[in-house]
Amino acid sequence: GNIPEDSRRHQNNRMSSFYPEIEKEKLDKVKKLQPVELLFLFIADKLNTTLSVLAVAWCLKNKNVSVILLGAKRAEQLETCAAIKLQDKLTPDILKEIEKILNNKPIEDPALYGSFLRNPNARL
Repeated sequence: GNIPEDSRRHQNNRMSSFYPEIEKEKLDKVKKLQPVELLFLFIADKLNTTLSVLAVAWCLKNKNVSVILLGAKRAEQLETCAAIKLQDKLTPDILKEIEKILNNKPIEDPALYGSFLRNPNARL
């Protein structure tokens, strides 16, 4: 993808001149992700949403994610708030499809995901 023209990164491109090898390395990593992005675009299209909303909705449904931090400077960047409604459309089948693409689901640690944490009535 391209850097949005109204972004700080586009307006202040000085850092890439200091570390061109790091910039190239980052760009190479992003290019390797493009085929995976197409698979996610297919899922997003099925759900009639954008890739960014799908990503945030997946984070909301994923018990391995404890905090979601969103950065937005402009109102239109807050479209990802639609993920709150989309998370209900992420069926177990769609979540399995996403996990198959990612192929990086962590092994659950019983100490972190035991019944104590799942029980809202548990006492400390």
